[in-house]
Amino acid sequence: MKKFLSKFGFLLTIVAVVGFLAVIHVAVPTYFISTGSMAPTLPIGTTVFEVPADTLQVGDIITFQQLGQAHPETHTFVGFAEDGSLMTMGDANLTPDVHDTPLTMADVKGKVIAQHMLFVPGFWLSTKGLGVILLAATGIFFFLTGDKKGSGREVKLQSDTTDEETRTLTPA
Repeated sequence: MKKFLSKFGFLLTIVAVVGFLAVIHVAVPTYFISTGSMAPTLPIGTTVFEVPADTLQVGDIITFQQLGQAHPETHTFVGFAEDGSLMTMGDANLTPDVHDTPLTMADVKGKVIAQHMLFVPGFWLSTKGLGVILLAATGIFFFLTGDKKGSGREVKLQSDTTDEETRTLTPA
């Protein structure tokens, strides 16, 4: 019973974590970084989570999409232009973005509040990525090997005599 509860607890933890991440992805707007313009802050493959942006501060990372733009962009807010429009810049770029029309708060989809890099290829070769792999492998190892009690592999001593040398092992 103890073995069942420990395996059940392990599976329940995995289901809870996956469920939490699924709810977050549904409840909070998420975007996938597909270009290198925000590297190294947000490498290609990073998923960002956002909240609505009522106000902005210089340095906030925002996602915006202007009318006619095929895909939203995620860049750093760097200030206001003379006409009051928003100025943005990719962290990998040397100059602010040039927008076809002035960028306004109405174009902003949200402000980045969190990120994860599970889909970034280089993440899995980093120290953090290798730590995640090691932790997951250890958990799976202990889950699969677990406690062998009650697994049908028990043996008992059959004793027809009290002489230690004549005892034999027989399957239970």
